[in-house]
Amino acid sequence: MPRSTTTHEQSVAAYIELVDKICPCVVMVHSQSGTFGFQVLEARPDKVKALVAVEPTLGGDRGKITSITSVPVLMVYGDNAKDHPRWSKIRQGGVDYASAFKAGGGSVDVYDLPDLGLKGNSHMIMMDKNSSQVADLIQKWLVGKGLAE
Repeated sequence: MPRSTTTHEQSVAAYIELVDKICPCVVMVHSQSGTFGFQVLEARPDKVKALVAVEPTLGGDRGKITSITSVPVLMVYGDNAKDHPRWSKIRQGGVDYASAFKAGGGSVDVYDLPDLGLKGNSHMIMMDKNSSQVADLIQKWLVGKGLAE
């Protein structure tokens, strides 16, 4: 489905339909699709085993946190998210959501890649030269949550 500002509800419905067909699973989203990932998690917490949000633009609905705290969440940010005039605000919104999620009893981790020794990442983290190292980091997180081997 083409993405536009007028197809948000249809996009979320399509993601939920996909989750209903193939899950249980881990959902991984990037950037603008971050909001879709959180909305799908809120709609199907019994089918989403974890949510990995790579530089998500939006977190979830704070009013729905108590219904999803059994699902672990990982947020990953690259090199420029803390200092960029626009992305620092977006990242802070994610960090604030993560704090609310933790306060509600959920398991959420926020990874700033430079703080973990992984540098050189743009917004397109999974396409950067060190994407295999980032994938390894995500895999280790999944293993730590008992969701992978």
